[in-house]
Amino acid sequence: MLCALAGGVGGAKLAHGLSRILPPEDLAIVVNVGDDFEHLGLHVSPDIDTVVYTLAGIANPETGWGVAGETWSFMDALGALGGETWFRLGDRDLATHVERTRLLVHLIDTSDASEADPIHSFEVISGELQAFSDSLAEKPLIVVATKLDATTNRTRLDALREFCRERGLEFHAISAATGEGVRELARSIADALDKIPKAAPEPVAEVERASHENPGHTSPARFENL
Repeated sequence: MLCALAGGVGGAKLAHGLSRILPPEDLAIVVNVGDDFEHLGLHVSPDIDTVVYTLAGIANPETGWGVAGETWSFMDALGALGGETWFRLGDRDLATHVERTRLLVHLIDTSDASEADPIHSFEVISGELQAFSDSLAEKPLIVVATKLDATTNRTRLDALREFCRERGLEFHAISAATGEGVRELARSIADALDKIPKAAPEPVAEVERASHENPGHTSPARFENL
């Protein structure tokens, strides 16, 4: 048994090279999780995803990370609504992060600077997420109105609050600039996560990888997530 430590594109290439010369039962890959972070309420594990995508033969060959043939409908819709697009998540890659996440926190700009209808924004993004998987409709959700310090006209804020109340959705309004509501939101997220059972860890997962000798044939590669 050979155990390799992997992180980033280089580690993924190492794992791929080893997988071509060793049988699956003789290779274990331990992947870095030190760069995991949360974005748009989703848990992102960039190094694990890069290794898995590479071993599965679906990684973008030009960058070494992400998924080949990626599309960007979600990010385009998010940008049109004034959302954060500094970290680009492709549609196929996004599906991975959504399925990994136990709790969704939906941030909506209700400040005076935004002309978008927050209820419409909520419905558009929710529809985009639900299109990936029916199971998303069952995930716990917290709706958060942002930039409270820059919201002098609270008509849309109150409308969104009422919209969430009618649908039984937990709602918070916060200001990252002043800290208003942030502590309460953090406590609510922690309480919600405590109530959601964690999925049993799967130390060994099977992914499909293309065979070097026969590109049309796939065989399992062993992957350790410790």
